[in-house]
Amino acid sequence: MVSKIVKRKRTKSFKKFIHLTIKPPIGKKSFIIKKSLDNDRRTLPPLPSPNMKTVFLDLDDTLTHTTVSMLNQPPPEKFDFSFTTPDDDHRFVYYVRKRPFVDEFLNFLSERFEIVVFTAGIQSYASAILDRLDPTMNLISHRLYRDSCTIINGKCVKDLSKTGRYMSRVVIVDDSPDSYLFQPGNAMPIQKFTNDDEDEELSFLMPFFHVLASAQDARVALKEYRTEVYGDDMDNM
Repeated sequence: MVSKIVKRKRTKSFKKFIHLTIKPPIGKKSFIIKKSLDNDRRTLPPLPSPNMKTVFLDLDDTLTHTTVSMLNQPPPEKFDFSFTTPDDDHRFVYYVRKRPFVDEFLNFLSERFEIVVFTAGIQSYASAILDRLDPTMNLISHRLYRDSCTIINGKCVKDLSKTGRYMSRVVIVDDSPDSYLFQPGNAMPIQKFTNDDEDEELSFLMPFFHVLASAQDARVALKEYRTEVYGDDMDNM
């Protein structure tokens, strides 16, 4: 049982998560699957330790927030770093704001878990950000990009079952409930980050991950956390 954690207000993301969790998945006939990649692209290398758990982290609006501007336009008032990409002939500048506590969060997780960043962003864009978040490549074990997603009804879904990890030992942190449509029981909802200097979402999650490190089943630990922190009886909603 997760203890000594203050209950928090329900967020829109969490309410949508509850809806996906309680309601049965939409019928297969209503799915329009445009692309599903071969397993070898999504399957991760074996874990260094069979007892290690894996934390999948979204990038955009979970760890960082990006503002895009034309090359000749003034930059936003606040940003931590910027870059261009050859994919658009360097015509646009990407200004990136790091979420508060992201450095502490990544360091904290890397000491206890395998970290996989699973983003719906394309590789050239996302890797430019990840190279700044993890310049020594000692924190994030693996990176999965948009080409590892399954496109359903125009939305990018991150199917964790194709990654070669046991579902009892994985958690995904993502601001979009659509991302974890296939595995809502493995999801830790998080509010979308834009530019709030007072944002504390990542620091709020650290006590949970401290408990998760010794939990037998990540899905059980997640359900206990959501019930206690958000005060939701999910079975009666």
